[in-house]
Amino acid sequence: FAVPPVGGPLIWFALTVTGLFSAFSFLTINFYALGIAKAAAIKGGHVRLAGWRETGALFGVCLAAVAPTLLLGVVADPFATFAVGFAGVTLWAAFLMDREWCRASPDVDAAPTPTSVILRDPIARSLLILAMVNAAPLAVSSTLFLFFVESRLDAPGWEGPLLVLFFLSAAVSAPVWSRLADAFGPKPVLLCAMVLAVMSFGFVLPLGGGDTIAFALVCVVSGATIGADLVLLPVLFAARMSVIAPKGGQGFGLWAFTSKFTLAFAAAALLPLLERAGFSAGDPANPEDALNLLTMLYALVPCVLKLVAIALLLAIPLKKET
Repeated sequence: FAVPPVGGPLIWFALTVTGLFSAFSFLTINFYALGIAKAAAIKGGHVRLAGWRETGALFGVCLAAVAPTLLLGVVADPFATFAVGFAGVTLWAAFLMDREWCRASPDVDAAPTPTSVILRDPIARSLLILAMVNAAPLAVSSTLFLFFVESRLDAPGWEGPLLVLFFLSAAVSAPVWSRLADAFGPKPVLLCAMVLAVMSFGFVLPLGGGDTIAFALVCVVSGATIGADLVLLPVLFAARMSVIAPKGGQGFGLWAFTSKFTLAFAAAALLPLLERAGFSAGDPANPEDALNLLTMLYALVPCVLKLVAIALLLAIPLKKET
């Protein structure tokens, strides 16, 4: 955002976004893997660590979402200013984390656990399948969110505030889910959150033009359930990795792949369906059939996927997962 494109703007954007998200994935994998070793030394273990980690991450998303808007009218180029500020904060974070990345652990020289070993473990494999299925509703709603607000709710201009409300609700709820999981266990608390997610998606089905306030309430509730997903599912997986793959990097590499693959698949599958139904983004005259399909894809499909995820979670034999 702060450097003039070298060559075509679209190619430059594709290259820089690829670099950014490759680095993000690499750091996320290592950050989660580091948490496996850290959890043993923290009171509350994986649950408390995940609560702090995901709360910070979600507040970061909210801050990044609103920062360019807040800079409008204050600086000449808000996106370039945001980019420079982001780079500065990243360097500061790298300095603060340096001693954590470099601190030797007892198994620092141990060979990484082969991916095949992780995939052969029935619980780890089941958790990875659960993660993929459970990530699908968020992938679907993320792909269609802007279209739904603009075309189905007939509320152009509200996409940004509603999206921030969604992530802010997730951030605020994350420490609450962590405390509940510490008291009652991650699995039953996660099941309750997943049921609440199904109810929130079901409430979207009858919404139409002018129902922006009602949808804002849905954003609050569904955002809170996403907070539970982001905190508690990694807790279950990290607890299993601490048993079968203490270094954790290979396991969380697979974990990251499931979420990225699900998001890419959702976009590749849903957008052509809408296009064939006659839907066009930003068109105020979209046919009613296309808008109905948009609602079904945005709300009903996530409901069904979430119910499948609930069944998968119930079937996984987990002990006290912290």
